[in-house]
Amino acid sequence: MILERRGRVLLVQRRSGELLRGLWEFPYERIARGDTPLRAAKSLAASWGAGFPEPWGRPIVHTIMSERIETWVFRAVLDGAAVPARRGARWYRWGEARHLPLSTVGIQVLRRSLTSPAD
Repeated sequence: MILERRGRVLLVQRRSGELLRGLWEFPYERIARGDTPLRAAKSLAASWGAGFPEPWGRPIVHTIMSERIETWVFRAVLDGAAVPARRGARWYRWGEARHLPLSTVGIQVLRRSLTSPAD
């Protein structure tokens, strides 16, 4: 999910001991069986105190080995002053985010948001 606040985007760094540790990524939530991408996005947005999430283009499809991963991207804006503090989370300007080590999906989300977010 793309969470924006005051011209900045929220990224979370993966902790040591996790797959892809040290990489930065957009906050995400796995979709539970029987759930919908929008319902999962609403839950994630609410956990950060954000408004209603809007779909952000088509899903990004990524394959690792034989596993096909479909990432639904949503965008929500935080307009309140109180933002929950989370370990490893930090606000970046869009231009700063380009210089961070991101996962392949994170790079695709960033590229899409910097070029044509409606695609």
